[in-house]
Amino acid sequence: MKSRLLLNAALLSVCSHASALDVIPGQGIAPPPDLNLFMASYVDIDFGEIYQQSNRLPGAELDVDLLLLRYARSFSIGDMPAAAYIQSGFGQSQGKGSLGNQPDSKGIADTAFAFAVWPYADHENGDYVALAGFLSVPTGEYDSNQRINVGTNRYSAILQAGYQARINDGFDYMIATDVQWYADNDDSPLQHKTLKTDPLYSGQISLMYTPSQRTIIAGSLFVNHGAENSLDGVSLNDDVHLERWQVSASQVFPFGKLILQYGGDLNTDNDNYQDHKAILRYQYVWK
Repeated sequence: MKSRLLLNAALLSVCSHASALDVIPGQGIAPPPDLNLFMASYVDIDFGEIYQQSNRLPGAELDVDLLLLRYARSFSIGDMPAAAYIQSGFGQSQGKGSLGNQPDSKGIADTAFAFAVWPYADHENGDYVALAGFLSVPTGEYDSNQRINVGTNRYSAILQAGYQARINDGFDYMIATDVQWYADNDDSPLQHKTLKTDPLYSGQISLMYTPSQRTIIAGSLFVNHGAENSLDGVSLNDDVHLERWQVSASQVFPFGKLILQYGGDLNTDNDNYQDHKAILRYQYVWK
């Protein structure tokens, strides 16, 4: 029984890991119109041992490396600031421990499209309300005959709402919440069954310190719940309950902006424990 739970947990965590869409601290600020943005992000994630119903199942570990490329454009809809982006890139997933004998997956990542609008933007007082929609398209490398994959072999969509406000001249806070829906994966890895996933509900709160207009230092907490899976209609009773942390720092230079983010899990049920997640971003803006 334990080995079967380990197999199911590994399949789901590697190939359809329920992950929320984190908001980069400071992105709650409405941009001026007619700006172009290029962002390159290197993401390194180490997933540790699997937890099933809060019980640790040792052995199955996973390393994920991603290079994500994003182009964004800001504009206006009436009096409201708005923006849209397209993002794709390349990835590699490599198993360790009991997954060390599984073939690695390398190739193109899934493609994401986003649209955001700010129905309320008070630049003078630093108060912003943002609404956003995201669509992930299964363009990523996927082979149902192997357990580890870069791609997910299914569409997903997210609706997100966020609020950013100024506390005083040096501090701001941001809260965001979202819900993610998943289309079915009709050819799950190794078992070749239909994988269904319930919606994932997520929340984020960030405290930001801005010592200058060019520098942001922030700490964030995240909560994720939901995303229970079933295979051919049989529930796996593996809904996610997870809390994460992250610290970040960004600095504007003459050649662009650099953003460094680092974090990991505080607590998790029914998933791989995220030992660490490190992200280095380069952002360049022009008209």
